[in-house]
Amino acid sequence: FKDMGDSQLQYLNIDSTGLSSLEGIGAASELLLLHATDNKLTSFPEEVLQLKKLEALFLSSNDIGPELPSELQELSDLLYLACSDCELSGKIPEWIGGFSKLKYLELNHNGFTGEIPTALLRLTNLEHLDLSEQQVNGAPGLTGLLPDFAGFGQLSELYLHRNVLEGDIPDTFLIDVSIDGAAKIDLRHNKLTGPIPDVLLGIPQLSLYLADNKIDAVPAAMCGQTSLWNSGSIQKYAPSCDGLLCSPGTYNSYGYQIDGDSPCEKCGLGGTSLYFGSTQCGEAEDIDILEEIYFSLDGSNWDDNDGWLEGHDICNWSGVECYEDGSDHAGHVKALHLEHNSLKGDVPRNMWFLPFVIEIDLKENGITIDFDGIENARYLETLRLSETGLKSVDGISKAPSIKSLHLTSNAMKNIPDELYEMQSLESLFLNYNEISGQLSPKIGQWTNMRNLFLFHNEITGSIPATIGQMSKLEILSLGENYLNGIIPKEINTLKNLEIISLQHMPSSAKSGVGAILSSKWVDGGGLTGPLPAFDELPNLKELFLGLNQLTGTIPATFLKGIAVKSSEIRVDLTLNNLEGTVPATLKAFDTMNIFLTGNKITGIANELCSKQDWMYGNVAGEECDAILCPPSTYHANGRADESGPCVPCAFAYGSEYYGGLECYPGQVEEYTDREILRLFYQATGGDNWINNDGWMDDEVSICDWYGVTCNTRGGHARQEVTEIHLRSNGLSGTIPSIIIFQLSSLYILNVGENPVNIDFAGISSASNLLKLHLDATLVRDITGISKAPRLMALHLQQNDFESADIPEELYDLNSLTTIEISNSNFAGPLSSKIANLANLKELYCHENYLSGTIPGEIGSLEKLEVMNLSENLFIGELPQTLNTMKNLRTLSIDSFTRNTAGLSGPLLAFGQAPSLRELFLGSNSLTGTIPQGLFFGASDKDDVFKIGLRSNQLTGAVPEALSRFSHVDVDITDNMIESVPQSICEMKNWMEGAVEKYGCNAILCESGTFNQYGRQSTSDHPCTKCTGSDDYPYLGSSFCVSEEKKKEKQILELLFRTTGGSKWKRQDNWNDDDVDICDWYGVMCSGGGTVSSLQLGSNNLVGTPPPEIFGLTNLKSLWLFSNPVDFKFNGIEKAGKLTSLLLDSTGLTSLEGVGNAFALVDLDVRFNRLSGPIPDEFSRLMNLETFSCSDNNLSGEFPDLSNIKRLRSIRAGNNKFSGSLPAFSSHPDLKTIDLSNNKFMGQIPPGFLTNADVSESVYVDLSSNYIEGVVPGELARFDKLTLYLKDNKIKGIDQSLCTKDLWNDGDVGTFQCDAILCPAGTWATTTGRASKKGGQCMPCEYSDSFGLSACNKYGSLRGIGNSAGSEFERIGFFITGLVIVCVAGFYIYRRMNRAKYEGVLLDYDSYSFEESEFT
Repeated sequence: FKDMGDSQLQYLNIDSTGLSSLEGIGAASELLLLHATDNKLTSFPEEVLQLKKLEALFLSSNDIGPELPSELQELSDLLYLACSDCELSGKIPEWIGGFSKLKYLELNHNGFTGEIPTALLRLTNLEHLDLSEQQVNGAPGLTGLLPDFAGFGQLSELYLHRNVLEGDIPDTFLIDVSIDGAAKIDLRHNKLTGPIPDVLLGIPQLSLYLADNKIDAVPAAMCGQTSLWNSGSIQKYAPSCDGLLCSPGTYNSYGYQIDGDSPCEKCGLGGTSLYFGSTQCGEAEDIDILEEIYFSLDGSNWDDNDGWLEGHDICNWSGVECYEDGSDHAGHVKALHLEHNSLKGDVPRNMWFLPFVIEIDLKENGITIDFDGIENARYLETLRLSETGLKSVDGISKAPSIKSLHLTSNAMKNIPDELYEMQSLESLFLNYNEISGQLSPKIGQWTNMRNLFLFHNEITGSIPATIGQMSKLEILSLGENYLNGIIPKEINTLKNLEIISLQHMPSSAKSGVGAILSSKWVDGGGLTGPLPAFDELPNLKELFLGLNQLTGTIPATFLKGIAVKSSEIRVDLTLNNLEGTVPATLKAFDTMNIFLTGNKITGIANELCSKQDWMYGNVAGEECDAILCPPSTYHANGRADESGPCVPCAFAYGSEYYGGLECYPGQVEEYTDREILRLFYQATGGDNWINNDGWMDDEVSICDWYGVTCNTRGGHARQEVTEIHLRSNGLSGTIPSIIIFQLSSLYILNVGENPVNIDFAGISSASNLLKLHLDATLVRDITGISKAPRLMALHLQQNDFESADIPEELYDLNSLTTIEISNSNFAGPLSSKIANLANLKELYCHENYLSGTIPGEIGSLEKLEVMNLSENLFIGELPQTLNTMKNLRTLSIDSFTRNTAGLSGPLLAFGQAPSLRELFLGSNSLTGTIPQGLFFGASDKDDVFKIGLRSNQLTGAVPEALSRFSHVDVDITDNMIESVPQSICEMKNWMEGAVEKYGCNAILCESGTFNQYGRQSTSDHPCTKCTGSDDYPYLGSSFCVSEEKKKEKQILELLFRTTGGSKWKRQDNWNDDDVDICDWYGVMCSGGGTVSSLQLGSNNLVGTPPPEIFGLTNLKSLWLFSNPVDFKFNGIEKAGKLTSLLLDSTGLTSLEGVGNAFALVDLDVRFNRLSGPIPDEFSRLMNLETFSCSDNNLSGEFPDLSNIKRLRSIRAGNNKFSGSLPAFSSHPDLKTIDLSNNKFMGQIPPGFLTNADVSESVYVDLSSNYIEGVVPGELARFDKLTLYLKDNKIKGIDQSLCTKDLWNDGDVGTFQCDAILCPAGTWATTTGRASKKGGQCMPCEYSDSFGLSACNKYGSLRGIGNSAGSEFERIGFFITGLVIVCVAGFYIYRRMNRAKYEGVLLDYDSYSFEESEFT
């Protein structure tokens, strides 16, 4: 090039010409493109740096190394730079980020090391980036985390394969890519972990290569729903994910299936592949398996994860126990102890491939576990899975060596047959499950069993005689079940038994030897027959047989066979039907603790009363009383002990047998009023009353006893008690209701404000009882109160009913005129049965947690004068029936303290309620204007009217018509009132005379002014002008909008700082002091006032949004979807008006606290990382109308949403919900249900959607579950039902459904039953039914259920790769092919036009990036 001179050359291609120098090239000052690949350059050609106009530089396949000159960055117009296979090494230089125009960067097949520099992430115009294959010449390759390449909107090709990048693929990976054509991402052969992020689904035509990493999850939506991905191969092999990555446990040489000749094959026994996309199988390294356990079970949030992932010495990882040096298995995992450690998620299958593990303990964690592959755990002897929510152990019998299996406190429903096949078992723990049914005779197969624990289940039937075959048994624990029949004699042959537990299930939660007992816990069931002697069990130490129905006497040979009688022996025979005397033969035992309370024992052998070491040594002090209290005495435990001696029964009470728990009265009807009052005094601690003047004094008339009022019948012949007033008098204990209600003339009982309890067993005898005051007592249950024949006033306020519904019995007291149940912790709906209380005049039910809508039936209470329902959780509109309550004087439904949206809709006029004088509806969400006809029907215009409407959303003007009333006290502050008529401002008697003094300000402070009340009532609190600019147009503000906005601005600024605002996609006007916050991007305000909505979805927010955002007082909508934020619900109770919360695709991991968002109407938490059951608090969201939680990992039974009456839509597909299918019978407005791709079992309930509007279009998707039986004919009541049921276990369709012509978009009218489900023996691709869009039922020899969408011997492979919810019909193959061709053609056209150099045919970027592996 020496003679080039001042050349005007623009394009030069000298590829593969053998050049060793470019000397002289610097003279080509106009050069735009230089192709010099595959030559013999041995260093960077320095004269290239003189080519300042250069836009494309290709130097690949030259020996340029070891580095590029930093001066290269001065070529600022470069669009294309390629130097692959250039012998470069070291770190990628930071100055590379200076090429702001660069579109194409290719540096592959060099020896770069270190992390991808952050400076490179400034090259956001890149369309092609290749940094692959850096592991050459001994270089380790690129390391560190994979960047997310956010902001790279046009990046269509990214090659990073064959490096050592690690960590999860970011949730925001390539989130901003927006291209029309195809894209390719190659990340193979790295060390990337975690799931493939859902965000990639936003790229419609993608070739994605991820093989040979540590990918542990693939979103279901990527498997089969991405028709243009990987050239269609993913959809080709759907519903499996093999077209994208081979599943764990399978492999091929590519890591994914590329054609029919290269399927993903299952690993053989002893070999495994831990992750998606494996290219080989082998014996897994312990460290790889442990790492998979860590990532699969949320290891970063474990309570104790010390050492995990820190280095390669797994033996120092917390919970990992290794074999010691010198062992054949030294360095391998011996035991894994991760109990009670906050593990969450699915236990990876590869845990069973830990080659020499003998013990695994995962108890008390929120995990799900599958036993597929457990046959590989050849050394495993002890497995602890208690308190994990386990429901099934299918496959566990394949474990060859398990001796000890712990499954306590799970949700097991039965003992599966395969457990009986595990004859190596020595210890089985199944306590506290839900096991029902009878014990199988197969129990005798456990011939090696030593410890059998089935305590506290629901097992019924008799104990099989085959139990006698368990000759090694040492502990038999079958207690707290529902066993019956006689105790089999074969138990007496089990010579090794040390503990026998056969006590019956108590009917109360209290149980256990030595606990306070009650005969009320006996349900009449249990083991029967005589008490066995158990006289051939030499090792027996403990025997529990309480709460059964054993009869007869204690045998004289009882426990005779015990070899060492000096040892401590424990026997529980409480609450049976044993009779006779405790036998003297028991004196042979030196230390016995025998519990016999609650039987019919009539004596104790005297010899036993001197056994000083018996009953924990209490016999030494109390003698026989320490064994059983004698007749006519009692004790809470039936015997004297450390808590006290046996107590003589009170006057007129007694106990017949030894071991009395309580004393019983004689014939109550024979007692006089005096005797009844004496019993009442004794039962309530009368000696400790504050005032007990006259009580118990036989010389004083009972009518003169403190608090007692009498009348006299027939002169002075008989004094009858009519009233008892002992309010706040220090009473304690339990009032003997069967006694007190025998006072035949009693009509008032007032024991309020005393710590006493009472039941209502004898209240039917209180024929004259009219008023009952039990406020502020210990009453928790009013069962039986409906039998009070004449009760008129019931006072139960200030009790704690523990969030129970108002008892139905209350509505049966149709004589009631007054009910006071305020502040008593009642919850649930107010029943429509309130209409039964036709005589009710006063209803005080405020300060509870009643929810739902106010029933319209309440308007039928014609006599009601006072209704106070304030401070509850009511929603919906005021029932129109309130308009016509002719006697109603006071109506109060304020909601100042509950932080909810409260009532909504318009304010009623109450035009036909002539008696109404007080109306309090503050702090709700009432809308519209104040009716002109408010109180129009009032009979006396000169009465005082009180109106409380503060803090609603009322608009317009104060009605001038209200001026017809002369005395009005009205609070309508903090609404959106725009004017007050002058005539109102002249009503001198209004506002208790304040209008005369302060004019309109006494009604509402004028706009631009404020005080803390929103109006002026005294000279000390004038309406004050707001400082600064305040153009808020409404009257009656209790705050300055400008001041409130200052607070809100601080909150928004905090949100900006804590969520990476400087990197948001859009941040228009944020933090600009000259711009109103209402004009900041995503911020919306109501009426020019305060913030009402934050709409920042898909805006690259990161981090944790601060809880202060819930302090935005009027916030109604919070939309943060598609942002990688760590959202928490802490403080959400402050957002009392928040109705719409969209958190889909944020990475949300918990719903804890969501129950405090009482006002929520719309909640979207789809595409997140939620796991475990939906929390119970969710049922508090009474306003909820739409709930979307699909595409998570939620499990357990679907929550009971019966009290959320307003639900319109539920989308919960693609989770792991299980149990029975809910009926949703309490939701009249429900129109959409998507529960597809879960694990629901059983049949469709006949009452499914029984209250839904059958004339409306209803959508139901139950596809891909385990639903059985027949599609019920009861569904025929729907006119327009879209019903998807594919891939279940359904065996038939009620024929009445096959004539519903409008069902499934009219398909049933064309294909009848086939349009609902293809019959057994057929299938229909994708849909499992026939449709007008192309689906047809075709023969299938493997199909034995209705509605299969695939035909193979494995059925539909349900749940693998199904779509994220609903069934969408597929387009035809021809149209699909046409679309692909068109898209590909457009892409080629676009790529050719990149060159932009008219008239020159140059090969800028048509270089084939396909490797030989891509066939």
